[in-house]
Amino acid sequence: MALSCSQSLNSQKKNLKRNASYRKTDLRTANDCEDRLRVMEKKAQVDGWSESMRKKRVNTLAELLREPNLVKERVRDFFKDHFKIVHWKRPTINRLNLKQLGEEEKVFLERSFTEEEVWEAVCNCDGNKAPGLDVLSIVKELNKTFIALIPKCGKPNVMKDYRPISLVGSIYKVLANRLKQVMNYIIGEFQMASMKNRQILDSFVVAEEIIQMWKKG
Repeated sequence: MALSCSQSLNSQKKNLKRNASYRKTDLRTANDCEDRLRVMEKKAQVDGWSESMRKKRVNTLAELLREPNLVKERVRDFFKDHFKIVHWKRPTINRLNLKQLGEEEKVFLERSFTEEEVWEAVCNCDGNKAPGLDVLSIVKELNKTFIALIPKCGKPNVMKDYRPISLVGSIYKVLANRLKQVMNYIIGEFQMASMKNRQILDSFVVAEEIIQMWKKG
């Protein structure tokens, strides 16, 4: 009986210490947020921030969330606002004489995927990589993926300290393998980036050689 009471008391002591530790952590976090908010308010007054800008900056620090659904919602809203498209007048390429695919290459790209293509793409996937941004218009469902947040610094405190990264899906790899076979038809011989067996620094080497030849001539 005495042993049971002793174990119960020890358990209660551990719980009290754990709760006290959590409260101290929350207090330190709250104090840190208050200090940063004061600095931000002073900076806003000096730099002349607008009211909407001040609210946006302050809201990144003013709240500490623990409920999972609220965290997910706040993360989604933050990056949705961060990556929203801002429309402005863009330059056009209508007058450029760009290379184009022939009918045979178009038919090749649009044919149904084979089982061999899919299996090759799955086998070649690298678990440490994610697809980058592009300007191709494809079926929206192909762009669905799982998102993970990775820290950009040692001690992330706010959402801007995280970088979203999409986990690799196999469908983009299948598309990439097929596109490789027609890239030579649409990419110019002087484009060095994003092409197999070409390096972006090759263009600088060519320019340097031209300058040297011009000086010698």
